[in-house]
Amino acid sequence: MADAFREVDEALREDRALGLAKKYGPLIGLVAVLIVAGAAGWTYWQSRAQAQAEQRTEALSQALSQLSESPEAARQALADVAAAGDDGPAMLARFYQAQIMIDEGNLQGAADIYDRMSGDASVGQVWRDLAGLR
Repeated sequence: MADAFREVDEALREDRALGLAKKYGPLIGLVAVLIVAGAAGWTYWQSRAQAQAEQRTEALSQALSQLSESPEAARQALADVAAAGDDGPAMLARFYQAQIMIDEGNLQGAADIYDRMSGDASVGQVWRDLAGLR
């Protein structure tokens, strides 16, 4: 008799589990797909941002290596990197541009670059402070 009760109890549990699976299964599957898609999108965005930062760093390095050989090409390359954003390579390019102007005696041009950087709220505080000191 106890075996019959166990069998009935197990059958009821199976029916409840199947009912829950039918009711909530698609929702659980959708949530799982959204989580996986979100993680994939985040990873893609992070890797793309990293690749772009590496490209800007490489462009800055090439511009600096051109300074002694072709100053005009280096100035243009620094301007391109500086215009690319407000990340580290762009900020360094702006500082190099200002230093080149100082070396050439164009103190007002360098001061203008530093003033723009120190007053730009989209630039990190460390960069603004450094520009203000310069």
